[in-house]
Amino acid sequence: MMDSNMNATERTVLLGLIPLLGASGQLSVGLAALVACVLIGLSARLLNRATVARISDAMRWPLLFAVGLAVAFVVFALAGFVLPVSERILPYVLISGVSPICYYGCAQQVSAKEFGAVLGRFAALMLAFGVIREPLGRGTIAGFEVLGGGDVPMSLLSSAPGAFLLTGAVLVLFRALHAGPSLQAER
Repeated sequence: MMDSNMNATERTVLLGLIPLLGASGQLSVGLAALVACVLIGLSARLLNRATVARISDAMRWPLLFAVGLAVAFVVFALAGFVLPVSERILPYVLISGVSPICYYGCAQQVSAKEFGAVLGRFAALMLAFGVIREPLGRGTIAGFEVLGGGDVPMSLLSSAPGAFLLTGAVLVLFRALHAGPSLQAER
């Protein structure tokens, strides 16, 4: 069970940390990882519901992970044909196959509505991270140059430390937004 003091955005960031940090450096790879996570999440939830009474946990979880990795591999294989992606960060699509966000819907007492809300927040974060990190870190968006040639304003954002800094900034922002109403209620 997750910490009850965490707000919804913090839980979503924690569950989807690997794809958020790795795949969001390029919008097209972020989209591929997002598609992989959603497809894995939905297929794992359906498979979990179909097998929960028939298969022991010792067999069900390896089956769910195998299906998740297979879906991630298919998305990985197709992403290069559909989207302009960098081979360097494309493996983060494969890694998303073991991301906890994909299997959150298989947890006990997680409703379809709650799982959909988590996937929706994750989608918004992936898109926001990609839209922030790629133009400011690389000077491109979806592989197309948007900031005239030359210097990239904040190339740090395209690296792993930049992804951590952006993640921290987002968490601080949402913690402040979440704490604002509760502080006013105390007064």
